[in-house]
Amino acid sequence: LVWVPGHCGIIGNELVDKEAKKAAQGKISNPDDLPPFLQGEVLPASISALKQAFQKKLKRRWDKRFKASQRYHKFERID
Repeated sequence: LVWVPGHCGIIGNELVDKEAKKAAQGKISNPDDLPPFLQGEVLPASISALKQAFQKKLKRRWDKRFKASQRYHKFERID
């Protein structure tokens, strides 16, 4: 096997790579950057994005409840 740099030297590749990484991290695109036919329409959310949002909400809820509990104050002294 030989590695072939398929995208080296292609103009704009670094920018596209950066944007793809942001999308993979769940960051949304600026609506003005979308093609005109997609602007203003509600796009369906991916299952991955929905799971990620649910996990964040669940963690915030758990943190809030734990901080309100008696155990939190006991553990707080340990830290």
